[in-house]
Amino acid sequence: MKKLFIVLACAALFASAAFAKSTAFKSTLSYYSFPILKVLDSRDAYVIIYQKNKIGTGSTVIPKKWSLPTQGEAIKLKIRSVRNQNEAYMSVYKKDGEFYRVVLNMPMNKHSPIWGLVDQRKTLEGTDKETLEDLEF
Repeated sequence: MKKLFIVLACAALFASAAFAKSTAFKSTLSYYSFPILKVLDSRDAYVIIYQKNKIGTGSTVIPKKWSLPTQGEAIKLKIRSVRNQNEAYMSVYKKDGEFYRVVLNMPMNKHSPIWGLVDQRKTLEGTDKETLEDLEF
């Protein structure tokens, strides 16, 4: 009985080694999150004012066209609804060190104090960009 158990254990070990997948290629996905202080809406983009890790604020422009699906590319902008403006944050995902996606978690009610408007007479720079620049921490 012991011999049969040992033979079955060895067979299972060799079978699992034969069917194991190679993990030579691993993609690294990392993310950084920042609290959102204000979201300014414009015709073509969102201007996000966020809290830096230490002291101060930063801002970035995120084109609205990133939320639309394109052939062969992943969606670069996802928006998730949260109830309270104090829960609003932005997560920037990087895949293999390159920009992959930004997720905005914010109240969708435009009457929330977190929302504002950009002067429509002004043109924003960065509404046609393809990737998000490295944000300041």
